[in-house]
Amino acid sequence: TLCISQRQLSWSEYLDWQQRHKAASSSLQDREDKMEEVASSIERNLTLLGGTAIEDRLQDGVPECIQLLAKAGIKLWVLTGDKVETAINIGFSCNLLENTMQLLVIKTTGEDLDANLPDHIANDKKAVVQYLLEKYMEDYFNLFGTLEELEKAKKNHEPPSGNFGVVIDGDALKIALGDSLKLKFLLLCKQCKAVLCCRVSPAQKASVVKLVKETLDVMTLAIGDGSNDVAMIQAADVGVGIAGEEGTQAVMSSDYAVGQFRYLGRLVLVHGRWSYKRLAEMIPSFFYKNVIFTLALFWYGIYDNFDGTYLFEYTYLMFYNLAFTSLPVIFLGIFDQDVDDHISLLVPQLYRTGILREEWTFIKFYWYMLDGFYQSIICFYYPWFLYYKTGYVSNNGLSLDHRFYIGALVATISTVSCNCYILLRQYRWDWLTCFINFLSNMVLFGWTGIWSSFASSSEFFKVAARLYGSPSFWACFFVGWVMCLLPRFAYDFASSILFPRDVQIIRECVKNGDFSHYPKNYDPTDPNRPIVSKYAQEHTIESHISPQDFPAPGPTYSCLLYTSPSPRDTR
Repeated sequence: TLCISQRQLSWSEYLDWQQRHKAASSSLQDREDKMEEVASSIERNLTLLGGTAIEDRLQDGVPECIQLLAKAGIKLWVLTGDKVETAINIGFSCNLLENTMQLLVIKTTGEDLDANLPDHIANDKKAVVQYLLEKYMEDYFNLFGTLEELEKAKKNHEPPSGNFGVVIDGDALKIALGDSLKLKFLLLCKQCKAVLCCRVSPAQKASVVKLVKETLDVMTLAIGDGSNDVAMIQAADVGVGIAGEEGTQAVMSSDYAVGQFRYLGRLVLVHGRWSYKRLAEMIPSFFYKNVIFTLALFWYGIYDNFDGTYLFEYTYLMFYNLAFTSLPVIFLGIFDQDVDDHISLLVPQLYRTGILREEWTFIKFYWYMLDGFYQSIICFYYPWFLYYKTGYVSNNGLSLDHRFYIGALVATISTVSCNCYILLRQYRWDWLTCFINFLSNMVLFGWTGIWSSFASSSEFFKVAARLYGSPSFWACFFVGWVMCLLPRFAYDFASSILFPRDVQIIRECVKNGDFSHYPKNYDPTDPNRPIVSKYAQEHTIESHISPQDFPAPGPTYSCLLYTSPSPRDTR
């Protein structure tokens, strides 16, 4: 804001003030104080003419976006350069703070503060901050700021108890970030639903992000739109810049750039969750498919005294990872979606599996390896028993007892089983993924037929014509393929019926039409979103999902740090 006022001076008053102003401006001692005194002497008895102000409002969709992120279980912090009163008003307007929330204010000076402080620490700022931190921790949370409490806090995923919020100004934050108090400050903030840091410098913003990231072992995301947010954005695990009136400094220093703050909801809850689930399936799948093929060679080595002889024809070794099994896994990691994007925004609680790290765990990796181990036994020993003490011949009487013949059968079972296993792990079955899976299997049969038709294939010559013409091959292949996939299919079927996961329940709700009232492009943060009738909202699954039904976990695994100028139009 800017006030415009005037005062008429006589010529003698002006000459007297000019002389004093000249003397103050040329003073070598206490020049600033003298200049302030001279200016104050003339800025009196002014007549107010008017005032100017710049509109400073929230962008469209900011409260709705913050509400979605809070429902997803993400801990929200605000780091702003505004004064305390302005920051609190912004916190209420953007749904960060609630009317029923008790605010724990930490500052070094203030009339309301002096009345509640002991007399012996009133003039010591560090003692004041320490007193307030210890008082809030002991009175409301029964904490004392010990290392044991910190280790316990790292393992605690429950939501903060009570309805509290921390508000701290820049002077107090500088003291709280000191070595002796930062642990107590962090433990206090972890117990609160919202944290609001006011009058903070760019360096302090970065220090807060580093404190949370390094001490609590969490994933942090920082979002800002100005040059004063660059240090914070670079300090976080993920930096997001908003391209707006503040320029492009934040965008140039960030990992991702968005046009408005509300797009953060789609970035995190839709694309972030999809990416996490895809990687959680793709990475163990790469190991799994190599375990099958490699262990099949190991089982063969038991019977050839590990002399280094290949069970497979050499081109199988080259193309197994290159052509036979690569595309299904790659397309899983690119296109797989458990639910549509608008469902991810309507049910943000689905994001909680990523916060709790339930999708990508060592237990899951070990299960994939166990599947690979079991399927390698099936892939090798079913053909081995087919040849065991039998005269396995083709329909024209030619023998099929060469190691390349049994290797072709083993490779066929392992390749088709692996590709179908990947298909079972996918949520999205469309024409493209099914076609890629079918094409990968056909490449195996096509290459075997083409390569074995050339005499240059040496011992592999006419393998396809003889092997594919034998009913025993197809019988062993079909039975082996079924036995490879049967345990995993049975387990997935039983678990989905007896112990369904959240995403499976939501997918069933989608299939039953519980979200049919929402169009495909529906975005809860879009101010121009289609209007959905109140009756439809009350009769969908969304109305029955709330933070009370699915309490958000604490900030142990996810923390979102952003500055208040980010979600506002500053000009």
